[in-house]
Amino acid sequence: MSKKNALVPEIDQKYVKFGHYELLKKTIDSGLFVPVFITGDTSNGKSTMVEQVCAELGRGCIRINFNENTDEDQLMGYKTLQNGNIEIVEAGVMRALREGHVLLLDEIDAGNPNSLMCLQPILEGKSYYFKLKNEIVTPHPNFTIVATANTTGKGSLDGRYVGTNVLNEAFLERFSYNLNQDYPPVEVEQSIAHYYLDFITDEEERTEFAESLSKWSQAIKKHRENTQENTEVITTRRLIHICKIFSITEDITEAIKLALNRFDETHKSAFLMLWQATQDTAQKKKELLKKQNNKESDCVLPDLSTDDDKPIGITHKELEELNELYKETRDPKVIENYFRTHLSAEAFRTNFKFDDK
Repeated sequence: MSKKNALVPEIDQKYVKFGHYELLKKTIDSGLFVPVFITGDTSNGKSTMVEQVCAELGRGCIRINFNENTDEDQLMGYKTLQNGNIEIVEAGVMRALREGHVLLLDEIDAGNPNSLMCLQPILEGKSYYFKLKNEIVTPHPNFTIVATANTTGKGSLDGRYVGTNVLNEAFLERFSYNLNQDYPPVEVEQSIAHYYLDFITDEEERTEFAESLSKWSQAIKKHRENTQENTEVITTRRLIHICKIFSITEDITEAIKLALNRFDETHKSAFLMLWQATQDTAQKKKELLKKQNNKESDCVLPDLSTDDDKPIGITHKELEELNELYKETRDPKVIENYFRTHLSAEAFRTNFKFDDK
């Protein structure tokens, strides 16, 4: 059995595919050098999507996180002193280039635009002159690049992503296509929450919590979308944080309060009020459903003991139990299946009818 490549990400059993997953998978699996630039708000699964695509395809992935100080040495390679000898250490970009891994340039808009220019020839997919070794390096056929960013490379226009930069147009033009990653839709966030609430053994309760959390999160995002205001939201990552904290506190409201402590008091208070309103609505819905289920539905039965003075073989107690069962299920088939074992079809039709009141 071949040894697994340590650079292949682990498959996350709780990951839910959505958005551009399949397109990105097709692109990486195509064998073509097609650099992709993925942009979108924080914590909506951009980097995770890339890693999970690589995990599914069994592809190595080298992830480099950018900041203002990321330079050419950290990207390409550098010289170091080992036992009195000068050694050349190849960095992540060179290793991905030689070995044919997916190069994930994470938060690339946080990088220094001048330092990023060393990636220009790499983004062209052509042979690269590695000056430290005075060597021409030909890219491996499987080598490709995916970059992620919170902006489109034009800077943070609303000021939410401090530290992001305006990137060089020539640099941006070298990406084959751009993807705009939105937050997952409500049904996907509900599935994600459901996975992370696996500590709840009661399936109905687990589903209810997942539904409430996802609807609450989506309502907050919808508010920002509708008002176009620069407000905070409950990201997919924060939703997962809440589920994990809930597993510790065993109190969902306490878990939400702890997770909301990163926000200012105005947002925190508003989010908590909305959560309470969501819970109140869910409780009223549950009570209404229970009331409907408990609505009296009578099974009108014949003379309980005799038919032409002959016992039909069903006691008063059995009939009462069956009547209660019908009230719960409101399904005549439940009782019909029972009585057909005691009466002929004709006798059943003659003596029994069902009336929902």
